[in-house]
Amino acid sequence: MSCKDRIESILLQALSETFESLVFEEVVIQGIVEGSKHIDADGSWWVNIDIIEPFDSQLVLVVRKDLMIQYTEAIFGMLDDEMPAETQILDNLGELMNTFCGRIMALMLPPDHSFRLGLPVAGEGLLPTPQGKFYTVNCLIGDNLVFLIVPENFCNHDFLSCI
Repeated sequence: MSCKDRIESILLQALSETFESLVFEEVVIQGIVEGSKHIDADGSWWVNIDIIEPFDSQLVLVVRKDLMIQYTEAIFGMLDDEMPAETQILDNLGELMNTFCGRIMALMLPPDHSFRLGLPVAGEGLLPTPQGKFYTVNCLIGDNLVFLIVPENFCNHDFLSCI
């Protein structure tokens, strides 16, 4: 079974659990493609997180600014004429990524396994793409196109045979 096939159900479940419970939006995976040439990061922020244990990898999530602004406004109960600070929005993006990665690892690993993540790093502009071969998961969250960049080494672990 290919990496694309093995990770799709894990990623969909983790994305759904994260975004449906925190952002209150449905997630629909539109496809998984090799590389990042299909990513349009204009008007988006990205967040990158390292997976340190039980294997070395990283994930990058690219989210439309509109979606993150709406999410941050809802969390802080802001009025229509208030605009959240970019630092608040990027902090929330980091928290989304922490939650998402925690859910992925919980789905991938047996219950008695632990994992360790690095701190999320958020920004805009040039995307931090993994070395070597990677996949881009294109999905709709509400009306927003969101991208997840997954290196091939992420899914080349024996843990995936447990699902």
